[in-house]
Amino acid sequence: MPEEYEASAELLLEVWSVLREPVGPLQSAQSRDAIERCVARACRGGEEHLHRCIERILFLAAGNREFSPKTRKDLAAMLDVRPAPQLGTCAKESRVPADPATPLSRIAAFCAKLETLGFDIDSGKLLEGVLHRQHRYGSSAVLRRTGTGASAGRLKTHAVLRARDDRRGRKIRTLRTHRGFIVQAHLDGGFDPIQLDIFGPKYNAVGEWMGLLSADAAWSLELRDAPGYDPAGRSQRQALPPAFAWG
Repeated sequence: MPEEYEASAELLLEVWSVLREPVGPLQSAQSRDAIERCVARACRGGEEHLHRCIERILFLAAGNREFSPKTRKDLAAMLDVRPAPQLGTCAKESRVPADPATPLSRIAAFCAKLETLGFDIDSGKLLEGVLHRQHRYGSSAVLRRTGTGASAGRLKTHAVLRARDDRRGRKIRTLRTHRGFIVQAHLDGGFDPIQLDIFGPKYNAVGEWMGLLSADAAWSLELRDAPGYDPAGRSQRQALPPAFAWG
């Protein structure tokens, strides 16, 4: 069963804008290094650095793109990055420090979920780093359970990001990323997305996502990061006759 998320039109449009942009090798490597440094700082800083780290990771994984405040908030809520628990201010026993494993496990899960949505982030290395720090920073059982579970399934997932409105799709655009993810965008008459289907590179079978395409659209798989690729799809729309462009 796919992992299904319901999203606002604004969030869906911003995510689609990110997913269709090519990612250069140098940009990808720089973002990966910056994310690893960010996670290391969160390990040292604990709970209070969690949300700052999450926003930084989102910015870097999106190719240094700044989402709108509402989209950042909605993405964090959608991917279940919960706010830090409030500590008591009166009773001495209520001032229990936050478990340092909690922000680590939540960061690891957030990175894995971002990856299943097609963002340019390799969460496998981050999950390994979290597990290496488990004895120093917190509960090994919690981290191992989070890290192992997320790592095992992150590349075999079918995620669906769907708009909350009732617009109807008229075209499917299919992209393949340099990491092997397949992104299918169901677009409305104005070429705005109403649904995104993201398949991990180790999804069960190619036929399972090819079967979601119409016969006319099945040939149109685009290599997102290849030279000459057109992120906006203008050349494709101009080249195709109406019957093919609109399915």
